[in-house]
Amino acid sequence: MNVEDYMSRSIILVNADDSLVKAARIMQEANIGCLPVKKGDEIVGMITDRDIVVRAVASEKTMAEVRCEDVMSHSAICIDKNEDAHSALEFMAEHKIRRLPVTDRGDLVGMISIGDIADSEFSNEFIGDTLEKISEKTNESRIV
Repeated sequence: MNVEDYMSRSIILVNADDSLVKAARIMQEANIGCLPVKKGDEIVGMITDRDIVVRAVASEKTMAEVRCEDVMSHSAICIDKNEDAHSALEFMAEHKIRRLPVTDRGDLVGMISIGDIADSEFSNEFIGDTLEKISEKTNESRIV
């Protein structure tokens, strides 16, 4: 099955110049922990609840004054909707990420998470292996 078969089609975005307070409220209301960040019509990064805590709150920044672009991950690694779901899991493990924006010819059409795929025909062992690879510590810091 393809990524499209598992992805969430509900897309919620924030603008790069939106405040962290706005991003946090959107995450709270939608019960999600990650938002794509756009500037104009382009996706320029991702912001997570962890980005907000580690890069802003822990630094004692004033939340109403900090913009999403100040703490977001400045690259959004995406996957095409026609990719195989197995490939999506391998991609997540390789890049140590749990969520991916899904595109169709470059346009954002959804989001997919490891949890979306976990409720499928994939074995719990394969999902567990993927999570283990994502969680392995590296010298490189990734927060996506």
